[in-house]
Amino acid sequence: MARSPSLSTTTTVMTVSFDNASLLTLAQTVSFIIGTNIGTYIANRPGFGYYFGELPK
Repeated sequence: MARSPSLSTTTTVMTVSFDNASLLTLAQTVSFIIGTNIGTYIANRPGFGYYFGELPK
């Protein structure tokens, strides 16, 4: 089964496209991409759980 692209990849492609269309500045684009990657890293850590309030056992 083929995996769908992650949300961070989709967000990065859309953000860069907005930057190319001059809808965002370069600083906004970079900070948005960094924030998305940090959020994806935290959410994909083992033991994180599916809910933000769930603590690892």
